[in-house]
Amino acid sequence: MVRTWGKGTEIVLKKGKLGKCAKISNQGSSPELKLSQKLGDVGKIEKLLLDPKEPGYLRSNSYWKEFGFKRFDHVKEGKIFDMCRILHTDLGAQPRLLISGTTIRVRLLKAKDEFTLLAKSGNYKLQIENISLFIRKCDVSSSILVGHEKALEQSLFQMPFMKIETKTFILSSGLKSVIIPNAVNGILPSQMILGLVSKSTFNGDFQKNPFNFKYYNLSYISLSENGIQIPMSAYTPSYRNNLFARNYLSLFTDLAHNNTNVTLEDYKNNTCLYIFDLPQDFSASDTFMNVARSRDISVHLKFDEDLQETHY
Repeated sequence: MVRTWGKGTEIVLKKGKLGKCAKISNQGSSPELKLSQKLGDVGKIEKLLLDPKEPGYLRSNSYWKEFGFKRFDHVKEGKIFDMCRILHTDLGAQPRLLISGTTIRVRLLKAKDEFTLLAKSGNYKLQIENISLFIRKCDVSSSILVGHEKALEQSLFQMPFMKIETKTFILSSGLKSVIIPNAVNGILPSQMILGLVSKSTFNGDFQKNPFNFKYYNLSYISLSENGIQIPMSAYTPSYRNNLFARNYLSLFTDLAHNNTNVTLEDYKNNTCLYIFDLPQDFSASDTFMNVARSRDISVHLKFDEDLQETHY
């Protein structure tokens, strides 16, 4: 567990025998991590990443196979490596700046090693040695600052922002048709992204990749907003017959991305995400906000065969 309250706070992260101190300074919008990782036999890792029959299968095309080897070589044998990404948080995804003097409390929680690491066998650990958070600060004109101060004397500052929420639903084994009622009850989200993972993968397993979203023989998926079906014509993929182009297209249209670096084969093997752009003008990815609406949304799923295990 990693916590930070206020500015430049030191934290301590302990993981079994490899416990060490870690520091975090909230100075930026993207965290830089320095980590050390112990991995096992190279041949086993290669098979785990590149054999489509393995649960930790990485990618199918040659580019990503080569990338997977390079990434493994970068971290093998307990090497210290660094990573730098943006924080996937509500405030980190806003197209606007925070007013001066805003107090933010950040809390980072480390996932367990069974979730973050891939290994054929063994007990490996991921050790965080240092974390830095970089925040961009912009200078504005003095006249604007004076205007802010005068406005704050009269009322509180209110800023609307896009809320990102993750929900988990259980699909029990043996089911062939599932309805998830009240998946959303209240303010209608602008976008919904659905994916399926097995229970063991969700809880953490060294031999399974938690970011491999399989299709699990799904043959029907749609939403129901106050009794109105979304989309008007439900998604009815047939993965056995390689008929799922419409679902794949939604990665581009409903995310408003021209390129997602996901091929058609990748989508079927490990990136089966179902995107729903809910505003009527398909503006979920735009910077402006639509008028909030209260709705009830349920999710409808059908499969070609009974689920063999519990899924989330």
